[in-house]
Amino acid sequence: MKNVFRNLMGGPEDPNPANAGPPGPAESVNEVVDFGPEVRMGDDWFEIRGRRFPRRGPEPVTPERSFLPEQPGAGDAAAAAPARDEVFLHLTPHMVDVLERIADIDDNERLGTFVLLSGPTGCGKTTLAKTYCHISNQPLTELNFSGDTTLADFFRRTEVVTDDAGNQSTLAGLGPAARAMLLGRKLIVNEINMLPPDLISVITHAMDTGRLLLSGTEFGNIEIELHERFGIIATANPNYVGTAEMGRSLQRRFGLGLGNVPVAFLPPAEETESLLVEFARHPVMQLLGADADSGLGGRLVTLADSLRTGLDVTTWMTEGLADIVVVGGGFIPYETPVHEFVEAARGTDCRIYGCIEATRYIDERHLRGLASRWYGDGADGIYLYNFYTMAPDWNHRLFGELADPAVM
Repeated sequence: MKNVFRNLMGGPEDPNPANAGPPGPAESVNEVVDFGPEVRMGDDWFEIRGRRFPRRGPEPVTPERSFLPEQPGAGDAAAAAPARDEVFLHLTPHMVDVLERIADIDDNERLGTFVLLSGPTGCGKTTLAKTYCHISNQPLTELNFSGDTTLADFFRRTEVVTDDAGNQSTLAGLGPAARAMLLGRKLIVNEINMLPPDLISVITHAMDTGRLLLSGTEFGNIEIELHERFGIIATANPNYVGTAEMGRSLQRRFGLGLGNVPVAFLPPAEETESLLVEFARHPVMQLLGADADSGLGGRLVTLADSLRTGLDVTTWMTEGLADIVVVGGGFIPYETPVHEFVEAARGTDCRIYGCIEATRYIDERHLRGLASRWYGDGADGIYLYNFYTMAPDWNHRLFGELADPAVM
């Protein structure tokens, strides 16, 4: 059986299994690395909001796995754990919420690491899963599914090999999912609700029994016992076109509410913060010694958020769906890009108004300065928000001034 597994794993045969060497040295960071104010990583530990968890390190080579050409120890973790350029290096509070939930589940020996990250496409589910594996030094295998995915793609593989004499033959081996189960890697399953029923059946059976049965190999039926450190971090967008509905049977495998972790787009302030960090770490920005502009970052996030929620303002203007567009959500100072909206509305009948808020008090000089800025940027008028708290005579006097740019 040992030689059977050695062939499946693709490694050379060794007549003396005792010669299998110990796993390589654990990945060493040699310093404390901060991922923002709430997450830190040391050599053999990581902390989330002050709670310390162990990083995966060297593991003993058990007799039943001593024949494997690659061991599920620290060397495997160092080689297969995500690199820094694959993960988030600055974690905002909402990101930390997700990582803390994953860490709680992974640290509980009675639960097993079965986590479902559900949320819209593009909100960072897969990168968050990789970030957790990076800080915890967990080796991973990532699976992506499409309409052409079959069972054999992930649990069995066949490749053509050439010997020293140039003769070719086929070699049967374990696919990526089976190797992850045997070696104790975390298996990232992207868009699990796109899986065909036969794949769902194999994965859920392994989750339930702790074993994987491979049939139809040249060695007959082979049963694999799942490594104790194996786990699944799946992602799903329940509302995505072409995906299947997440049934309660599948959800139960992830503990319903316990392992089902919702992920959403970051609030604009956090997304801007994260975006600026990503800009700063880009090699071009570092080469130029340039700093990202916070105002530009905020505007990019606002635009992205508008597109995600269907607020395609330019289309509204050009197709005559909007008569007036009010720019700003209250008192947003001079960086409000009124001029960009004015330019987008050029050639249409849509009018652009700059928004100013004054719930209780606003300095008249600031009010006139903002109104002058908006008019200077080409606004057709000023939209006043929450001015009902001001005295009637004050409103009457200021409104007359703001309506006529020539008198300000």
